[in-house]
Amino acid sequence: MSSAEDGASRGEVEPYWLPWHIDPNTISTLTGDAFFDFGAAHTIELPEYPEEGLGLQLLNALGETVYVSKHIDDSSLVIMMAAGAQVHTGGLLRGCMHAVKRQAAPPGASRIMYYQAWYGPSAHKITPPPGSDYHPSRTTAATATNEIGRRVRAVVDPIVNAVYNRTQRTMLLDFRRQFQRLPVGNERDGSQAHFEALDAALPLGPSPARLTIDMITDLSCPLAYLGLKRLRAALAHLGLDEGAGVRLRFHAVFINPNMDMDGEEMGAYMRKRRDISLEEYNDDSYPLNAAARALNYAYDNTRRVINPRRAHLFVGAAGEEHHARVYEALAERYFEHGDDISDMDTLLALNGKLGLLMLERHGSCLNELMMRRAMDRAEGPLMNTYRRLDPLVEGVPHFLVREGVHGSGLELHGPVDVDTFIDALRRVDEARHAPPFGDSFGLQQPAGMVMPGFGGKPIPVPTVDRLGGASISAFNLHGWSGPESWPYKSSDFSRLDENDDALKYAAPNFGHHIDAPARAALSATYAVFFDSANPRRIGGSERRANLELLDLASSWTSHYPPLPNTTRVTVHGLNAFELGANVIAHRRDVLNLNLHPALPYADGSFNFVTMAASVGYLTRPREVFAEMNRVLKPGGVAIVSFTNRVFDEKATSLWLNNMDEEVALSSIVRNYFYFGPVAGWQNVTSADVSPHPTEGDPMWIVTAVKA
Repeated sequence: MSSAEDGASRGEVEPYWLPWHIDPNTISTLTGDAFFDFGAAHTIELPEYPEEGLGLQLLNALGETVYVSKHIDDSSLVIMMAAGAQVHTGGLLRGCMHAVKRQAAPPGASRIMYYQAWYGPSAHKITPPPGSDYHPSRTTAATATNEIGRRVRAVVDPIVNAVYNRTQRTMLLDFRRQFQRLPVGNERDGSQAHFEALDAALPLGPSPARLTIDMITDLSCPLAYLGLKRLRAALAHLGLDEGAGVRLRFHAVFINPNMDMDGEEMGAYMRKRRDISLEEYNDDSYPLNAAARALNYAYDNTRRVINPRRAHLFVGAAGEEHHARVYEALAERYFEHGDDISDMDTLLALNGKLGLLMLERHGSCLNELMMRRAMDRAEGPLMNTYRRLDPLVEGVPHFLVREGVHGSGLELHGPVDVDTFIDALRRVDEARHAPPFGDSFGLQQPAGMVMPGFGGKPIPVPTVDRLGGASISAFNLHGWSGPESWPYKSSDFSRLDENDDALKYAAPNFGHHIDAPARAALSATYAVFFDSANPRRIGGSERRANLELLDLASSWTSHYPPLPNTTRVTVHGLNAFELGANVIAHRRDVLNLNLHPALPYADGSFNFVTMAASVGYLTRPREVFAEMNRVLKPGGVAIVSFTNRVFDEKATSLWLNNMDEEVALSSIVRNYFYFGPVAGWQNVTSADVSPHPTEGDPMWIVTAVKA
């Protein structure tokens, strides 16, 4: 492309996706940008990209960003020769990079990028051309010494160095892992990350309702009361209430945390905060009062601005099951009747009227001392809630609406109108009927991914990276899409070392074969799955299942989370000394599955079977997986985890040939499940639970439920 006359922008390099969006291989094409409208579920047709707005841009050899949409037609291709070509030319080819600026999509839309690339042989290494003395460290001297040259080199050289002497396959995989994590839509504007943070701060709990609505608010805020009234109107319109499985929760934040406990006169407060008089504030035409009148209530114009701390403590002391009723009663007394809900006598009277159980009674007299004690006990939780939520909300009221199957939902800011509430509630409620392990289209998603737990019950697994390749290819809702028959031949299970495995593992090895973050991620994943077998709230209290766990191909550690005393663990492996050191085991069995795949356990013995970092060594996987199925209880879950770290000499050739690609490894394990035995498993699902997408040991899992 040409220089600044063609609409180039001379902004700094930093706002661009240069490190992640550069094709590290040979030739690629970009065909432009499009945008997807989540609400209308179609691609937005933009007749023309604005010069200083949306669209494809390139970084030219001068380090300038150039919009190309006005300089090409629909039949054009933009050809890129990037870092790979730079290496092939000994570093002489410079500045052939492309980037897309971080700019907003149209409201309600996410950016789509069409990308295509041609690659050489997968095992081909990017090396200098024949006869060249190229080395990455020497490329700097070959470039211009001006400021633009230095800026380009600062970006180009690390990439050239990164691809130098690496295979096309590994570069493609690294590029794809980064490319799929580019911020688009909800990720780009930060709303997804914000939803995840708020979701983590306000967990749905073990028995989520059909709809859970969390209202983050200050009891002294009239806008919060308006928002509550509009929410109630929307729920009534849809026929939704607590009896229909709707749970309304309130969480305290403070608009004025340093407000004097005696409060403040309303006129002085409004003059200071809004620069309006008390008469203007109380006038019927004031927007707040007009909005209240539309909902058939009115704000009492004699009320003071209160410090709501005691009122919030009173709500907290009432017990979670009473929070909604108490909050709404306090808000009504304050906003519509002008009562001072920071006054102890007012709170005592309301406690008696509501018939709360938090206070002891002596005859007909309420014991103020007991109420103060109850409120003192609520102070710690109240302040913890405030400190946790205050950084996550810019103002009140703030609503978080989620459904109880996937945890999908929406955030609503401020006292939105009734129609907006109705639309949001309907969309979130309909998400309950989305496919059991699929995303709820157009809504925010909690961290992780919904996977099939014990009995096939959908469970949110927060350790899953939804953007990982193994997760993206996880589950086909339309049935099996793999091979129709067993796709492997005997040579696929050959190994560099065909000697008896007992020789390899004769001496105990008490080292770790995966790093600490990957082990922690696996342990946290196990915890979620194991918990899915626990019955919920029988007779008003939690019950724990008496679980039976089997860890196949185990060692001195099983990577399990802390377990209840009622859980029994059986471990199997190849070294008796290692198994003897496994402190959680109740039974230990030494057995070589490659020689004797039959397991010495009765049918239906276990709730869960796990196998960590060992599936790549199995030479008879179909038989082993059939045995896993046999020893599981109906609805039991098998969790097979793996990484790309192996003892090469003992791994099968099938595994070694696919070590660079987590999707290929996941597909292999899914095939093992599908054919071992056929129709024996359901909900075969893969996921990436790696603690970091590109650093440290990866960790992938494939799970399946016994049919």
